[in-house]
Amino acid sequence: MRTTMPARAVLLAALSGLLLCGCSGRAALSGFDPAQSSIYIRKDGSVSSASVEQTGQNYYSQEDLEAFVVQKAEEFNKSQGSEEGASPVSVASCTVEEGEGGQVLKCILDYDSPENLIAFNQAIRNPEIAFASLETDTVSAMSRKEDFSQAVFEDAKGKSTDLSKVTEQGGNRAVRIEGAGLIQTEGKILYTTQGCTLDGESAVQTPGEGVSYIIFQ
Repeated sequence: MRTTMPARAVLLAALSGLLLCGCSGRAALSGFDPAQSSIYIRKDGSVSSASVEQTGQNYYSQEDLEAFVVQKAEEFNKSQGSEEGASPVSVASCTVEEGEGGQVLKCILDYDSPENLIAFNQAIRNPEIAFASLETDTVSAMSRKEDFSQAVFEDAKGKSTDLSKVTEQGGNRAVRIEGAGLIQTEGKILYTTQGCTLDGESAVQTPGEGVSYIIFQ
């Protein structure tokens, strides 16, 4: 007899059910191995996400979970009109580990664009990755598209920073994100907008309302 799982647990467990022996993608190779759900942005602008969940249970079936997620991934990739061999979303690594009080599920996914990171997690109604929008580009390119003058930037110490200082190194990576969540970056974070909370040199928690900017090197 199969056990019926809560909807949220089904989602995260299903993602972890995509475990494939020896699977290894950009996220795994880059050292992105977070302890909590987050997204990861590299210096080249490529993106990944991680769903991490302490379930409090020990009854997940690998076979059932894998079948569920394979179906969801195929449905999404087909909905994007992807050709054979091209994957808007792909698996970097997944683990199901025994933790205190139950299984810890972790799944890291790679995406071919920030837009598909948002679209996939919205499609599967993932409550852990619930951003409204995500864009990334060089500082120079983004400053030509966005009106940075309306943003209040702070340095890593929380001190207000003049906009000219933020934009003087145009080759740095800029991130525009809407919604609350944890973002990790490949490089050191130099500036964020007011309301963001740094967690070390390369992780930041964004606020629940409005648009946030992150600049890293």
